[in-house]
Amino acid sequence: MKKKKGVNYLDMIPKKNSAFTCDKTANLVTLHMAHTGLFHRLTQKFAHRPAVSYIELDEYGSFLWLQIDGKKSVEQLALALEKRFGARVNPLYKRLIHYLQLLHNNKFIRWIKKY
Repeated sequence: MKKKKGVNYLDMIPKKNSAFTCDKTANLVTLHMAHTGLFHRLTQKFAHRPAVSYIELDEYGSFLWLQIDGKKSVEQLALALEKRFGARVNPLYKRLIHYLQLLHNNKFIRWIKKY
């Protein structure tokens, strides 16, 4: 059986999905997730679901979102988080990669290979 190679996230670059908009107030970011498509229109009409969900990021998530520019690698983002927040973000890499995976799974970002 062929083994899959693990992903080295430190060499990956996250890029924001331009389909999502956001607001910045003070140092906090709110992402806007528009619900489109037939299923969403039906649930909006019959189940009174909102057309847009607002995802409020905390201090760490907001800082990270503002740092993601499609050029900085995960390693560079980790160093920026560590510089800004110090030991409060530990265990840094485990938390950062998990958070970025969540953003990717929800289509807020996509991955670009560094090399």
